[in-house]
Amino acid sequence: MATLTKTLNLTPAPNIGPFNIPLGASQLNLSFDSTSWTDENCRLFVWLELSLDGGVSWSKSVQTAPFPMGFEAVGGAIDQNTGALFTTKGLSTPLPQPQLSARRMRGHFLVVGAPFTTTVTATII
Repeated sequence: MATLTKTLNLTPAPNIGPFNIPLGASQLNLSFDSTSWTDENCRLFVWLELSLDGGVSWSKSVQTAPFPMGFEAVGGAIDQNTGALFTTKGLSTPLPQPQLSARRMRGHFLVVGAPFTTTVTATII
């Protein structure tokens, strides 16, 4: 398992990657620390793209299920069971096969509403 942890100030909208996906990896997990997202007007949009040819072409032009994929997280979300704000938001997705050494991934982030800082942890299994 390979883990990449990067702290990002998501204003203005940054990009991450591209980075190589290790051989044998079959799943991507992204976790965002949302403890500072108290404003329900905060919105984080994440767009992930995959390349199977070392970055020559990306999944926005070459469809590779489930990529390209998007994710939206909203600030101020309350856990209905506890009444507390959620402290993490995230997504988990399988990585397309075949196992190619040329697989690469990149992401684009966009913040709408109030600015915030978060830690993004990407785990590739």
